[in-house]
Amino acid sequence: MEEGIKMSICCQELFTLPSLKSLKLIAGKEGLHRNIRWVYAAEVIEDVTELTQWLYGGELVIITGIGIRNEETIFLELIEKIYEKNLAGLIVFIGPYIGEIPISVIERANKLNIPLFALPWEVPLVEVTQDICTHLVHREKQYNDVEQFLQQILFFEREGSKSLEEQAARIGFDFDQSHRVVVIKLDNLSSFIRDNQIKESTILPLKKQIRQIIEEYSMDTYKGFSLFLNDAMFMLVNGEIFNKQMLRETLSLLQEKIQQKIGLTTSVGIGTKYSQLSQYKKSMEEARQALKISNQKKLKNQIVFYEEMGIFSLLWEVKNLDVLRKIHKNMLFPLYEYDKINETHLIDTLEKFLDNGRSMHTTAKQLFIHRNTLKYRLEKIEQLTGYSLNNQEDCFHFQLAYYIHDFLNK
Repeated sequence: MEEGIKMSICCQELFTLPSLKSLKLIAGKEGLHRNIRWVYAAEVIEDVTELTQWLYGGELVIITGIGIRNEETIFLELIEKIYEKNLAGLIVFIGPYIGEIPISVIERANKLNIPLFALPWEVPLVEVTQDICTHLVHREKQYNDVEQFLQQILFFEREGSKSLEEQAARIGFDFDQSHRVVVIKLDNLSSFIRDNQIKESTILPLKKQIRQIIEEYSMDTYKGFSLFLNDAMFMLVNGEIFNKQMLRETLSLLQEKIQQKIGLTTSVGIGTKYSQLSQYKKSMEEARQALKISNQKKLKNQIVFYEEMGIFSLLWEVKNLDVLRKIHKNMLFPLYEYDKINETHLIDTLEKFLDNGRSMHTTAKQLFIHRNTLKYRLEKIEQLTGYSLNNQEDCFHFQLAYYIHDFLNK
């Protein structure tokens, strides 16, 4: 089974590096999933605030203890700053400057879920930083390969199959199993930024944080491949392993996590499962179409499967849009014209009547009009169009015309 690739590495992966064989986790086990963006080695610490002011999040801090020694106050302040700046964790060299890590520091790191590691003094610092940075660069190269592969199959015309197969082999993609595309879109990001008075300088870090949440979750849950563009995440999910129910349940949990941590809702569109590489672009277009229809209906925080869109998925397959426009015009144009000339509301009345299962009582109540007024409008609709609202087939054609209207104006 193919494994997804994240741009960064997490703290758990430190134990796999050659120079860190003697690395010991002292605290923060629950935070081992935290991503490492880069390494920051601080041999001398005089001011913790000054030390961390140029760190932007995701850095793994390494200290030898010079300037701290066994000063609990400074140590605790450093743990607090790591938490405040959303850094990855802390590696402490145990030796002449720090003989042991104070219990209060261990307890604080555990409470904040900050991974706190210890390394023997004898391990060369230069080897540690080189090992981690090399691993990060290698991971970034892998991630770039994934991005290039996904962009090629989802957004561009296909190259020769041999080229794609070579790319797929590099990232460990399994051609033999079917996949579907999932598109995760942030709802109303621009208004969220405006309403919360988020400064321009913090917009990029906010997007990175959202991206990190989605990446961590998608990699841990789906072991799939992902691509983040603008305000949306495109995921290629193994359709053999994850059925529709599993996808719906786990994506719902992801929506909850993003809303809890960021305060933003997300909408999810899911394309059909296909077995051929050439069809993944179609799955992506279907997922985006599901999102467009959901957005047109002003639905937020939804999970929409393209194959569950009913009539909309059928309309999407119609290549000649003139056919749809003709149906729409034949059924509804007389009503549009009459409303425009007489400033009436026949179009809205008919739509509500059909949506309410042709219930006179419910429709009149919803429109705040008398039943006789509704009866007059419906008779006028029949007179103008030549169709009967007592005929089920005619009503279906009316409903289809409204669906076409929504579809064409998505």
